[in-house]
Amino acid sequence: MADQTRSKCASPDDPMALVGVAMPTGPDRDEAMAAMAESLADEFLRMGYSSEQVMQMFRDPFYRTTHAIWREWGEERVRAVVLPLARRYERVVTGPRTDSRVKIEEKGDP
Repeated sequence: MADQTRSKCASPDDPMALVGVAMPTGPDRDEAMAAMAESLADEFLRMGYSSEQVMQMFRDPFYRTTHAIWREWGEERVRAVVLPLARRYERVVTGPRTDSRVKIEEKGDP
């Protein structure tokens, strides 16, 4: 069976294409930043990052979006978004630990 990832050509309507969006500057800015912070933190927590690793991404200038949120909001407000999300998931490692992959299961709504 051929490796499809190597033979597939990119298409203009590819759902995985990177799309940049501007942040609102008016009264909706805080709400948009909150949604973005929650979405980014949730994605990395689901991928198996710890809450401290996610917080480090917000602190690190290399990660421009998360760092911009951290600079504007500060440590405590970002932590108030990350920690409740981190509590929603527990790490469940099934079978012998042969690699660093973990299965994330949702505990349920807080």
